[in-house]
Amino acid sequence: MKARILFLCLLLLPILSSKSFALVNDGNLLLSECIESEDFFRGNSPNGIASRAAVSCASFVEGFRMGVFASHSLYERAGVSKNEGICIPSTVTTIQLVPVLVNWLKENPRELHQPSYILIMLAMREAYRCP
Repeated sequence: MKARILFLCLLLLPILSSKSFALVNDGNLLLSECIESEDFFRGNSPNGIASRAAVSCASFVEGFRMGVFASHSLYERAGVSKNEGICIPSTVTTIQLVPVLVNWLKENPRELHQPSYILIMLAMREAYRCP
């Protein structure tokens, strides 16, 4: 078991230390990427092709969205209340969440120094707080 964990850590080390992984950690970059993603979703991209930045933002938001759904499934199984969490309706898509994130980032420029994972939690909690 310890050997498997060590192998997994060694396998992920190059990915986690890569420049592309580190860059996602900044709110300024997240805003820039998500503006490109929003433009793509609106049909305002050259040749109709999504840039790496647009895909990066959409993937980040979709990963967060799926994580919220997975956590609710775990809460349900454990019988834990989710009243302080984030409740994104299952009908809300990533295409709909990107503008929510962009708007929140633009309205909170003092927070852009925060890591992107903190910013998306703050934005989505404000927009989709559990009842």
